[in-house]
Formats: sequence, structure tokens, C-alpha cells
Amino acid sequence: MLAAEVLCGRVEQGCFDRAVRVTLRLVERSGADCVLLSDLNWQFCVIFARILGDLDLGAVPRILPAPRDAAGLPLSAELAALDPPARRQAERFARVMDDTARVIRLGADPAIACRGARARLADAGIAAVDYLEMRHAATLARVQDPRLEGPARLFGAVRLRGLRLIDSRPLP
Repeated sequence: MLAAEVLCGRVEQGCFDRAVRVTLRLVERSGADCVLLSDLNWQFCVIFARILGDLDLGAVPRILPAPRDAAGLPLSAELAALDPPARRQAERFARVMDDTARVIRLGADPAIACRGARARLADAGIAAVDYLEMRHAATLARVQDPRLEGPARLFGAVRLRGLRLIDSRPLP
């Protein structure tokens, strides 16, 4: 299993190609010894950290939390431009991600929790769910129990009015 072939890569094949090329070119040309990445796109962080290690460029990846607003949404121009109904749906997506991660941390079966989360999203009018699943944080392989196979993350991607929202939450 390649990290670029699951989650976003499964939905949009080749979606990381350009981002990896551009970011790698910036690292090479700048001679940076550290690369700051946002945890918003955790999958890209995993892929790029592997590439940095494989190429031994001397740049260390550092994954930082994405800045978020009071509703838990990552700050972005796309989200700021949403009309109020779509904004409420985006906020619902963030709450469902938080709630699902919380119940999994409390011991709920991840598969059942994710099915329930999909149902809650559908009830909120978010029918286009690309994925909502738990994977290993470092390898992106499927895991059944984050306490035994972790560290893990809950990954989600939905589509709202032409905008694709991705997010993830850490799990123990």
C-alpha cells in the first residue's frame, strides 16, 4: 500500500503529484533545514516526510496544528467564502469529526462510530462523503484498534457546493 493511493489519492488519483513537486523544489532551492507542514492535510505530511527521508535532503519535517476558528474549522479563504447554509454544514462536519474521534477514544468500535458519523452527516445534508475512516498516523494503513495499533487518526473528506473539505483528528 502506497500512502498516495489511499484516502485523497484513492478519490483523486495523482492529487499529490504537483504539491510534492512544488514543495520539494522549494526545499531544494532554499536549502531549508526544516519544513513546516500543516496537520490539516496529514496525508500530504506523511507522503512528503517519506520523500524528504528517502532523498536525504537534510530538511526535517515539522507538522503543526492548523489554525482553527471557534467552530473548529481550519482558517482558509475557501471556507470564509462559503454562504451561511454551507458554512453551517462545514461546521457540522467539524463537530462530527470531533464527536467521532471522542467516542473512539472512549472505546467505541471505530467502524461503528464511522458509520454513525456518516449517517449524521447525511442527516445534516452532507451526502457527498469521500471517506470517513481511521488509519495509522505514520503509515496510513488501516487499523482496527487505535489503542493497540496506534498512533492513529480519524480522516474525513466531504464535498460542499463545489468545495472539498478534508480534516483529521488524532486518536491514541
